Amino acid sequence: MTALTEEELKKRIIDSISNQGFYVNGHVSLLADDKAAYKAVQSFSRTEQIQAHSNFLSKASKTVSKYFISGSKINPSKIDLELREVTPNSFEETIYKWWNLMWWSVPYQRPYGRQMRFVLWDKYHNAPFGLIGLQSPVLKMAVRDNHLKLPKEDLDIWVNKSMQAQRLGALPGDSDECDHSIPAQADHPFRAKLTRAFRGKLTTPNA
Repeated sequence: MTALTEEELKKRIIDSISNQGFYVNGHVSLLADDKAAYKAVQSFSRTEQIQAHSNFLSKASKTVSKYFISGSKINPSKIDLELREVTPNSFEETIYKWWNLMWWSVPYQRPYGRQMRFVLWDKYHNAPFGLIGLQSPVLKMAVRDNHLKLPKEDLDIWVNKSMQAQRLGALPGDSDECDHSIPAQADHPFRAKLTRAFRGKLTTPNA
């Protein structure tokens, strides 16, 4: 393999950055400051993730497609939601992973630390309504810490008592037709589920 010259390597790096929606001229900046530009920046990484999981996506499509539903077929007054926890190798894991990879413009990223995943399921229409993915929060975040008035000397204790949303949103069909306040009707005993999952366990940032 022929080694690249400094100029060739520089050109490849600049071309890669430019293809992801950035402008390079002494510094790196977005080509535009709007929603379309931010989506374009994510598209390269999103495509990589879809390609990396192509075997799973292909195999799972048959199962997932059975629960596709058009927004025109949803009766909002009949929506009946339940929170289903995702466990390894379960039906819910297939549903969660497939939609997590395919639906959002923000690419899939592996959660870190403690993790819990949920599918919000519409029992009446027998279809997934939304996804909730929780993970360990970052240790220091000035906006959060100041807003919650978290004491600096006990910051690690308070942070380790909480989790943050890594993925949170409605899925197509339900999201097109329904009031986004509807998930509030779902039974969401997160505290009990978190306690059951992590009581007596020692976790690390890479767990």
